Amino acid sequence: MNHKQLVYHFLFRKRAARTVDALIMPEEGGTRTEKYVDLNNDWLPKADQNIAIFLTQLNAKDVIQCFVQH
Repeated sequence: MNHKQLVYHFLFRKRAARTVDALIMPEEGGTRTEKYVDLNNDWLPKADQNIAIFLTQLNAKDVIQCFVQH
C-alpha cells in the first residue's frame, strides 16, 4: 500500500466535498483504471468511511504524443 497517498487523503479530505485518490503510472499497454486499495469501513472512524485509492495506468507513448501535439 502506498502510505503517502493515504496520508495525503487524511490531510486534504476536509478541503473538498469529495476526495478522489489515485496513483498514475506509465504503461506500455492500454490505459486502464482499477481499485488499488479499498479499506474496510470497520477499520476506519465514521468521518473517514469509504476510502479507496485507484491505480491508473496510462499508455506512455500516447501521453507523450498528446503532449507534443498540444
